[in-house]
Amino acid sequence: MTDRSLAARLEAWLDPLPTCALMAGLQLDVFAHLSRRPSTASELAAALGVDERRLSQLLRALSAVDLLHISLDDETAPGDSHRACEAVYHAGEEVTALLSTDSSRFIGQDHALAHRFMRAGTRLATAIRTGKAQGADLAGHTNEHERAHFQQELFGGAQALGHELVRRGWLDGCHRVVDAGGGTGGLALAVSSVTETEMIVLERASVVGLAQQAIDDHRVPVSVTHGDVCDPEDDIEQRLRLPVDAVLGVAFLQVLGPSLAAAAVRRMVRWLRSGGLLLITGIGIIDNDRRSPAAAAVADVLFGVLYEEGRTYTIGQITAWMEDAGLAQVTVDRLDDDRLVLRGWRSA
Repeated sequence: MTDRSLAARLEAWLDPLPTCALMAGLQLDVFAHLSRRPSTASELAAALGVDERRLSQLLRALSAVDLLHISLDDETAPGDSHRACEAVYHAGEEVTALLSTDSSRFIGQDHALAHRFMRAGTRLATAIRTGKAQGADLAGHTNEHERAHFQQELFGGAQALGHELVRRGWLDGCHRVVDAGGGTGGLALAVSSVTETEMIVLERASVVGLAQQAIDDHRVPVSVTHGDVCDPEDDIEQRLRLPVDAVLGVAFLQVLGPSLAAAAVRRMVRWLRSGGLLLITGIGIIDNDRRSPAAAAVADVLFGVLYEEGRTYTIGQITAWMEDAGLAQVTVDRLDDDRLVLRGWRSA
C-alpha cells in the first residue's frame, strides 16, 4: 500500500459530510420520490412536508457528490425575467436501483441502524476511558418510544434476511420454526408470506406488544410468545409447543456475555426435535482471526458502547457451544452481505 493510497483512505474515512448527506436522503426518502418524478426543491418539500430551504441545501449537496442530477426549469412566467430558473433534481438509473425503496435492489434497508451505529461511534472513546457502556438510549433501553423506534429500524433488514433464508432453501422441510429474539417479526413475516412454515416469534415482554401490532398490520399468520431465553426462571418451554423443526438465533448473542451466550445456545438446542436445525447469524460473528468480515471487527467495539457485555464471538467459540449442546455437522456460510451463518443439526 502506498502512502498516497493510505492517505486517500484516511481522508475518506474522516470525511463525514457525504455520509451525512446520504443518510439524510435515505431518512427523508428523497431518492424514491425523485425516482418517481423529477422535482424542484419546492415541489419535493411540499410532497415530503419539510422545510424547503434546508431541503434545497441537502439536494445541492447530493448533486455535488453525484447522487442526483440537475436540470433547469426554464418555464418562467411571461415577463418574469428576474426569476431565476429553478433547479429540477433527478435520480439517475443506478441511484434509483440502489437507493430507492421502490427498487428490488435497494441496499439501504439498514440505514437507520447504520445511523445509530454512527452515533455510537462518537461515544466509543468515552466507553473505553470509563469502561462502561454509553448507549442505553441508542439500544432502545430507555423508554417505550425509543424501544419502538429501535425495533422499527430493525424490521426491514429482518425481512430481507427472511427472504434470503427462503431463497437459499435453508428452511426447506421445516414445519414449525421459533425465531428467538425475533423483534417485531420481520423475518417471520417474510418466511410466512411465501411458505407454509408456522413461524413463532419469541421476544421479551417489553417487545411482544410491538411484535403483535406489526404482525396484525401485515395480516400474516405468525404467532408471538413472550419469553427471555437468558432467564432460567422463565418457563418458556411451557408456552412453546415443543419440539420444533428449527430455531433461529439472529443478532442476539452479541448483546450477551460468554456464559449467558453459551447457556442460550444450550437452551435453544433443547427445543429441537431430533435432526432439528439451529441457525445462528448476525453481524456479531467473526472469523477466528477476528479480522474478517471487516464489518464484524468494527461492530465488536461498537457493541461494547451499546451493551455492558456487548461483543462479537468467533466461529470457533459459537461452534464449540453448538457442539457441546449436542449439535452435529456444524457448517459455516456467508450471507449476501458477508455476514456469517452457522448451522447445526441436533443429534439423534
